[in-house]
Amino acid sequence: MSFKEIDEVKGYYKRYLDKKGKSLLERPFIDRCLKEVFSGRLLIVSAPTGYGKTLVSLLEAYLTLEGKEGWEKLIVAYPTRALISEQEEKFKGTFEGKESLIGTRHMGKAESRYLSKPVTVTTYDTLSLTSFGLSPDDNISASSEDYYLPHYIFSRFSAFISNIVFDEAHLLYDSQKSLDYLFFLINLYSDVLKRKLVLLSATLPDRFIEPLESRYGFKLLELGENDDPDFWASRKAKKYRIEIKSFSEKEDVLRFIAQKLKDGTFKKALVVMNTVEEAQKAYSLLKSTANRVLLIHSRFTDEDKEKKAEEIKKVEEGIVVGTQSVEVGLDSSFDLIITDAAPLNSLVQRFGRFLRDEKDNEGEAYIIYDGSEAQGKYKGVYDIGLVEGSLKAIAKRQQTEGNVNLHVGYKPLLNEVYSEKVLPNYSDLSEMSGVFWSFDFGRLSEFFRKKGGSFVRDEVLVEGRVSGISVPVDLSFAEKHLEKVICGSNEFHPSKNGDLFSFALSGCAFELKGVEYDSDLGLISRSS
Repeated sequence: MSFKEIDEVKGYYKRYLDKKGKSLLERPFIDRCLKEVFSGRLLIVSAPTGYGKTLVSLLEAYLTLEGKEGWEKLIVAYPTRALISEQEEKFKGTFEGKESLIGTRHMGKAESRYLSKPVTVTTYDTLSLTSFGLSPDDNISASSEDYYLPHYIFSRFSAFISNIVFDEAHLLYDSQKSLDYLFFLINLYSDVLKRKLVLLSATLPDRFIEPLESRYGFKLLELGENDDPDFWASRKAKKYRIEIKSFSEKEDVLRFIAQKLKDGTFKKALVVMNTVEEAQKAYSLLKSTANRVLLIHSRFTDEDKEKKAEEIKKVEEGIVVGTQSVEVGLDSSFDLIITDAAPLNSLVQRFGRFLRDEKDNEGEAYIIYDGSEAQGKYKGVYDIGLVEGSLKAIAKRQQTEGNVNLHVGYKPLLNEVYSEKVLPNYSDLSEMSGVFWSFDFGRLSEFFRKKGGSFVRDEVLVEGRVSGISVPVDLSFAEKHLEKVICGSNEFHPSKNGDLFSFALSGCAFELKGVEYDSDLGLISRSS
């Protein structure tokens, strides 16, 4: 086999990167992975952030666009809408002249309706909905089954005949709900449809990989020191020591951040908070003392998110404040990182933005732990046991080895923190499969409501509106600030006209009160 397609797609991608002022680095391990694409049907590609795993998706896309046998359609799924825009530009920019064959699909954008384009770039949530025949825009409405029949039949078939790439696949084992969907899809693709399925990630522990290898026959391709000695050595040479700082009061956390950024000798600093509200507070504090500060999180309009992403790319000196949204897709390098405590897989992703460039070799790194949030879920987001277990593992390793590197060689830490077996809820998995194969729309509607309006998200995402501006928000945020519900030309007040969940599943918009939209801060609560 000549693998000429590998050279061709690398040539197209190099041309695209040249226009962006970037270089295509030689990555021998990625070359090996690209060759495996031709023969491997079920693959796991594990390599650190910034290594170049995108080329795997681009090769799959190229083979699809060229109409190669076995590559009739491709779906590339990402965790967030914010990441979709950048990836869409990358795919279309690489394959100039074939842009019409590539499309995106998520709530509010139906360029590839029914995932029908030869190459579709979408979100996990949209893929999960569409694979069951549901629309991401008006999921389950009061309309009749006949209204949904075309989408129900065609979108399922579209997913059936596609190969799938899950990028940042580690996020699918973050919750039981998304894990169950992933195993459902793996069962379907490995045992029934016999299509290609590729998982890309930097942080997959052995406990997650083991059942995929033993039960389904996935082939693991994992970067080791001998696979690319030059890359490994360059990442090991990064000079920093992680300092874990614990505080008992929230105000002390903000004071520490402000003081460290005031005193620090850095070019670009990254501050990561676990909630939008805390990121907004940190941004407001820092903006009053620093010249160049940017904020990015999920509660901006899609247009403003794109503008901010472009601004961040151009910043050579300054501060970026963000939430978990920076963990994926932020292709910038920082020489100072201050991050809120989080599970290890999230910390590795955040550190993937720290000293990311080859030329950046030395910096400062801090993990801040807020002791006032040490019960239940940390910051209302993360399992407290995973958060504390991650910090203890890092501290222990630093005591025994003198340093911890979260750029390469962190797999033993992952395995220590994620030591429990990763398995689906077999009862839910069985019910999901039963619903899928029943072709009973009523049964699907009932099951979808039972799952909370999403097969992968903890909460259903809805359209929030304030002063004519639309911003995607979680249903709980909409409920807290609800003025009224707008469904087409009709207006409802839920206390009189039904529960919010039903409106959410009908694709209605939620007019909000007690909030305002600011292009610098995003959607903010007047009481915060």
